Amino acid sequence: MTDIIIVLNKIIENSNRIDQVVYIDRTFYFVYMKQYLWSIQKQDGTESAEYTVEFYPKAQFKAKDHRLYIEQLLSNNNDEEAVAFTYSTQTYNSITAVETFEDLYRVVSGGNLGANEAFQAILNS
Repeated sequence: MTDIIIVLNKIIENSNRIDQVVYIDRTFYFVYMKQYLWSIQKQDGTESAEYTVEFYPKAQFKAKDHRLYIEQLLSNNNDEEAVAFTYSTQTYNSITAVETFEDLYRVVSGGNLGANEAFQAILNS
């Protein structure tokens, strides 16, 4: 199995391929390369935050409304499309791994708020 930290770093490196960021129930859902559904959640703790990333390998985007699709997917837990692989900083707790989860969270949450586009426009000006 490919190391998830390498995969997450590749997503961060190619963050311009992240789109359709949707925020539902304290979780950011996003599409990578226009076909792969992921989510990331941050749980603030007393000592440090914990991050959880999920990958939905069978998700298929049939509707144009990604928010609606994700809500339907989450309410249909028995559906094969709803099966997710889960990775968290509880399991991947090296300094490098935690920094990767933090970086991905910053990239995705910034994309949801429009910061990434604004920064890119500034850099391109």
